[in-house]
Amino acid sequence: MRSHDIDRLNINNYRVTSYFCREKSNKGGVIILSKEQIEWTQMAIHLPENLCEEKQFEFCATVFLIKKFKFVLIGLYRSPNSNVNVFLDRLSCLIDLVVKKYPYIILAGDLNINVLKNSSEHVKLKNILKSFDMNYTVNFPTRVFQGSVSAIDNFLTSLKKCQILVTGVITMLSDHDGQVLEIVHTHKNNVRNNYLINIKRDFSEENKGTFKGLLEKETWQTVFLSPVNQKFDIFYSTLTNYFNLAFPKKFFKTKKCQNKWINQELKEEKQNIIKLNKKARVTNDLELSKLCKYKNKIYKTKLLSAKKDYFDHKIKKSRNKNKTTWNIINSETGDKLKSFNNIKINIDGREIVNPLKISQTFNDFFTGMISANVNTVNVAYKNKNLSIISGQNLCGYNFEKIFYLTQTDEMEVQKIINSFQNKFSSGHDDIPMTIIKTVNKQLSKVLVHLINSSFICGIFPDQLKIAKVIPIYKKNDPLNIQNYRPVSLLPSLSKIYEKVVYNRLMQFVESNNILEAIQHGFRKQKSTITAVVSFIESIIEAIDRGEKVIGIFMDLSKAFDSVNHSQLLLKLQELGVKNNALSWFESYLYNRKQFVQINHITENNYVVKFQSNLETINVGVPQGSILGPLLFLCYLNNIKKCLNFEPYSGLCLYADDSNLKVSGKTVEEIELLTSTELACIEQYFRNHNLTLNSDKTKLVNFKTKQSNQIVDLNIEINDSVIERVDQIKFLGLLVDGNLSWDEHTKLVLNKINSGLYAIRKMLNVCSLESLKLIYYSHIQSHIAYGICVYGSTKIENLTEILKVQIRADSG
Repeated sequence: MRSHDIDRLNINNYRVTSYFCREKSNKGGVIILSKEQIEWTQMAIHLPENLCEEKQFEFCATVFLIKKFKFVLIGLYRSPNSNVNVFLDRLSCLIDLVVKKYPYIILAGDLNINVLKNSSEHVKLKNILKSFDMNYTVNFPTRVFQGSVSAIDNFLTSLKKCQILVTGVITMLSDHDGQVLEIVHTHKNNVRNNYLINIKRDFSEENKGTFKGLLEKETWQTVFLSPVNQKFDIFYSTLTNYFNLAFPKKFFKTKKCQNKWINQELKEEKQNIIKLNKKARVTNDLELSKLCKYKNKIYKTKLLSAKKDYFDHKIKKSRNKNKTTWNIINSETGDKLKSFNNIKINIDGREIVNPLKISQTFNDFFTGMISANVNTVNVAYKNKNLSIISGQNLCGYNFEKIFYLTQTDEMEVQKIINSFQNKFSSGHDDIPMTIIKTVNKQLSKVLVHLINSSFICGIFPDQLKIAKVIPIYKKNDPLNIQNYRPVSLLPSLSKIYEKVVYNRLMQFVESNNILEAIQHGFRKQKSTITAVVSFIESIIEAIDRGEKVIGIFMDLSKAFDSVNHSQLLLKLQELGVKNNALSWFESYLYNRKQFVQINHITENNYVVKFQSNLETINVGVPQGSILGPLLFLCYLNNIKKCLNFEPYSGLCLYADDSNLKVSGKTVEEIELLTSTELACIEQYFRNHNLTLNSDKTKLVNFKTKQSNQIVDLNIEINDSVIERVDQIKFLGLLVDGNLSWDEHTKLVLNKINSGLYAIRKMLNVCSLESLKLIYYSHIQSHIAYGICVYGSTKIENLTEILKVQIRADSG
């Protein structure tokens, strides 16, 4: 279009604010249009005459004022055949001129610089933007054409990430996709305080259909025909592109406290009753007043019914019925109503409130918690020249059978995907498992190809090794960073890969009886109860033999996070994991990364996500992973070899929860056996980069009430004497030295009385069916857990439990 054409341009409700037209050649140019009600002015800056040039550096600019927020919008275009260095130089000049007068700048357009490719022009663009404290915001494909994927359209801005939201849009107007930038300006406005505005993806049924449609048309030929080391990157780029297009991010206004069971029909009915009541008051019409009372009675009945239906549905679909019930109770009574507060932390007496700095501080804290131990152990390993290549036998055994990563197929992959729960939580890519499940059939074929390729070359994709970590407040001082625990969220696709490998590794170790019988964690036909029963039986047997018995309940500090990768790989090698399978596990473990994300509410009630930098994690099994627990079992698999005096000494483990039972005829004998066995176990843990926490490790003297003999021992760990206690909580059961279970029954009574309160509070807001679910989750579950052990307690204790149970049954 020429200038005279634009002057006659008429688009309903829009007006042209600025443009640049080519005079010497066709096509090209830039135009900015805005809605008519938006206030705007021309940019009041003197620009060099030769700055704007056809094909080389085409731009136009407008200053907008929206709700007292002023910014400059610059439309920009560079022809792909122009000199990129000239373009970048002029871009630098333009920004330098504009930023002096207008601090908030947005440049939008087709730069023909692919930011998905690490080219020299990409690096130069980043350096220019960095010099002005600016960033490009589009890091997803904007043009997908004949197997070529690129991001050449972008927004360059001085606004921070927390102030903007960028999404892709399929326009079908050209071979380029559209991009939308939304501004979350931080100036005060009239947003009501009882609302929160969240930025979320729209997972509507319509958008799910769009996503499925895009994947159905995708042949994945580029993936199938690409080199092995490029397959996953191409697949992931295409998948995330479709995901961003199908599920754009939107602003959702959520009321902080709202009765979600009140639908539009009930709202309208309430308004009609209010109008009728007003009319009755004005006219003093008695018949009208009676009608108003009658309608109000019906309305309250409907309201209660809607409330019951809402809570019933919420409880039935909940995975954690205890938590859901208490949330409902708290909302009904007004107790402990949770208001979202921005995280603040205190470091060395200085309070940190900047959310970006807080996220980085959390990441530094979480990644640095075990660095001292790791460094010490790794040096020791290097001194011993321990490596996979050396083939040294650290486990004390060599298993002859070999573990293979056998190929998977579509049936297995589809079954694995369907086995996952419908969760909307997601990793760094925002793709939740519930969405993966909706496109199971569309993805299974290409996933089979990718997983099998991963097995063949022994490589686990880097994109799936990035963890998003959310700090969760535990208790006590919220300003103390140590009162937060990290919750790690991995990409959904990672869990599919892991589950395929888990099935093979678990079948291999179980069918070949590789895992020690003393390990009860995360295994079929074993549980916390089998662990407790095994431990208690060993104590009773020793007492029946007339021996004195003690239990050492050991506490390992950050056990899963402290696993040494080289040591673990050596263990796997000796268990029979060789060649490509071993390479795959090495790739899976090494060079993992994480970032911390926190939510922050701005002054105008926008919930904004802040993310730290990526940090590399080279120790520990991945938190939140499927393979992590099984790998930890393999890591500790030969711990039983530490024992020298069986059956007088014995170990019982549930993953990292471990205890040592020692018995003997005399106190001196027990002290000698315990010191010897514990020294060996402590050395074993030290060799495996694990730290035995002397402050939390406790000793219990087991005895009958008749004997009541106290075994007075001075057993040390790290030059600290282990504290002797009368009872200790072990795998959910409060174990006392006399095995009377008096204290545990008190614990059970405390829990089921809370459950009784829950039932009473829910009587009027839940159906009988939901009340039964509450009963089983709040009362029956606590009574049933471990009753095969604590059921031997005295009849008085059981009677007290039965009384509460009867009251619960009667309501």
